[in-house]
Amino acid sequence: MSLGHGEVTIELGDEVYELRPSLKAMKKIQARFGGLRGAMEALGQLNVETIACIVSAGANATPRELADIEEAVFSHGIANATEQVVPFITCLMNPNGDKETEDSTKKK
Repeated sequence: MSLGHGEVTIELGDEVYELRPSLKAMKKIQARFGGLRGAMEALGQLNVETIACIVSAGANATPRELADIEEAVFSHGIANATEQVVPFITCLMNPNGDKETEDSTKKK
């Protein structure tokens, strides 16, 4: 299956989540972390709950699925999961796919 701009497939052990950038996902993340910058800073703390909340928002998961996502993040490894989530947050910062903005984000 072909992924659209900003869609990120995350593999956490046996579980696969497709994160899709949407206003709804961004609003959930902003509400939880005070903005996308806050989400990026929180990812730097390597916290299972932080990663799971972002995966849950991007995958449009139900609140009941959050515990399963947390378990998958822990089992797969927090550092490995964080590495996969960062591109999704970056895309939410630039949902129209402006190459110049994406390239400047990658250089940091």
